[in-house]
Order: sequence, then structure tokens, then C-alpha cells
Amino acid sequence: MANKRFPSSTGRTRKTVKRRRRRPKLGRIIIFLIIIALILAAMFQALRFAYGQSTELYTYAAGLYKNYQSTRKSAQQEKPAPVPEFNNADNILFIGINKSTYTDINAYADALFIFHVDHSNGSLSILSIPRNTAVPLNNTIVPIGSFQQNGIDQTLGAVSNLVNFRIRQYIIMDETSLVDFINAFGGIDLYVGSDMDYDDPQGNISIHLKNGYQHLDGRQALGYLQYRSDDLGDIGRSERQEIFLKSFYTETLTVNSIPKIPGLVNILNNSLYTNIDLFSLTNLKNYIWLIKNNTVTVKTLPGKFSSDGKLWQPNSEQINDTVTQMLSNGN
Repeated sequence: MANKRFPSSTGRTRKTVKRRRRRPKLGRIIIFLIIIALILAAMFQALRFAYGQSTELYTYAAGLYKNYQSTRKSAQQEKPAPVPEFNNADNILFIGINKSTYTDINAYADALFIFHVDHSNGSLSILSIPRNTAVPLNNTIVPIGSFQQNGIDQTLGAVSNLVNFRIRQYIIMDETSLVDFINAFGGIDLYVGSDMDYDDPQGNISIHLKNGYQHLDGRQALGYLQYRSDDLGDIGRSERQEIFLKSFYTETLTVNSIPKIPGLVNILNNSLYTNIDLFSLTNLKNYIWLIKNNTVTVKTLPGKFSSDGKLWQPNSEQINDTVTQMLSNGN
């Protein structure tokens, strides 16, 4: 205790004892540097990996954008001209098929009609499109009836391009359903312009009708619509389809047939393929109004025969005039 000095009342200060500072050991420094090096190396690898991934992502995105631009350019080149949309009216494509030889509705279309229902005045216009109407497909020409073999979307697209406005609504009916439908109304009175005799055992077709005015049941009426063994072929068939539609609408589908409508519901529900709610209250009201108004116009798509007589070549200018007259609300 004698070696230490303490402050005294005389103002003396004590002597400070200095401690020797400890130097870090070399081993610890080396370990610290190694850890820092590992951290830096890991960060470098992470940055390198991120850069590589971002480069690949950029290349992939650039490829997608290039393909998008190419597809968009092609679509703009192939996109048809803007088409008119009609208000207060329905444009419905009716497709008749021979389902008896197929397992589904993707069959050759034997009949094609555009029904224009004008809700503003209760009138009905029908444009008949011959099934052998020539339309382009993949740098060749094919009959329009063949599109239904690949589905309803193909047919809607082909018909919409042909008449230059978009059709969304459709009804598909097979021959058996058509026979039942006609029989439900008790048949139809028609004038047969000439004797019709044709047999095709393979296609299960037998047509034997005599010239003159007569009452036809569903099966006979189907034969009248199917017959094409005259000089006009499919065009003669289209003309008879016009006559049938006018007669059915003006003479068969009358006010007296309104009570039969509920009985037709079962037939139509089980036999029609459609995207229309046929039996909604609004549609039933419109159908009854159409029946009461009893105004119908039926025409065949303007055109002419090809040189070999196999295809019906449409006339674009006349088609535009016909569409304006028949399928707009000004009809």
C-alpha cells in the first residue's frame, strides 16, 4: 500500500497506471479475411447468376415480342374490312345437315340460310346460300358447305366473310328433325314443277313425286328439298328451297298454328343445336308477332355457275346490294 499515491488535501494527483494494449493474433486476422473473401465471392457469383438470368429473360422476352409483332401484323393484313352491325334485329344462320351418315354435327351442310328477323316491323328476310358456293381456302376454292365438316366456327366465319358482316347466332337441324318438324304442322301444300324420280340406296334416299299441286308429308317434303337431278342441279334445289320457305311461312306457319307451338318444344329441344334461347318469353313473343305479320322475303345469293357447272360463283357487288336490302332494318 506504501507504493500508491492518493490525492491529498494539498492538491497532489495520483500517478496513472498504464496498461499494455493486446495485439490481435495473426490467426484471427487470417480467418476474418477468409470470411470476407467468401462473402465477396458469394456476392460476385450471385450477381453473375442474376446477370445471366436477366440476359436470358431479356432474350426470351424479345423473342416473344418479335413473334407478337409478326402475328399482329399478319392478323391486321388478313383482318376483313369493318362490317356493319344491325340494331333491333337478329341475323341467324340456319344449317341443314344429313346427320344420318355422321356421328355428330360436323357434317357437310346441305342447306344454308341467313334468317334476318326485324323486331322493328315484324318482318322476316331469308337469304339462301347454295351449298356449292365457291369460297377461298388456303389458296384454293372449295364449296361453302364443306366448312361445317370442321365445326360451326368454320361455317360462321366463311359465311360472315361471304356476306361481309359478322353472324354469331346459329341453328343446326338434321333431316330427321326436319321431317318431324313438318309433320308436326300436318305437312305442307306445294306445287311440284316436274316429275321427280331419284333413288340412292347407299344414301337411303328415295324420291318419287309427280308434277302438280299436292299435299306433302314430312318425308315427301324432304325429298322435294333434296332433289337435284335436273339441269339446274344445286341451283334448282336452292330455288325449290325458296318456294318451300315462302309456302311454309305464309300458308303453314299461320295464326292457326300458334296453339301447336308448345307441342313443338320437345321436338326442337331434342333435335336442334343452337346458341339461341328459342323458348324465352321474349323470343316466343317475337315469333308470334312474325307469324301475325306474315311478311317474308326470300332470295338466293347473287352469282353464276362456274364454267364446269360445279360451283356457284358469288358476285360480291350484287351481294353487298342484296345484304343492304334484305339484312338491314331498312328492309
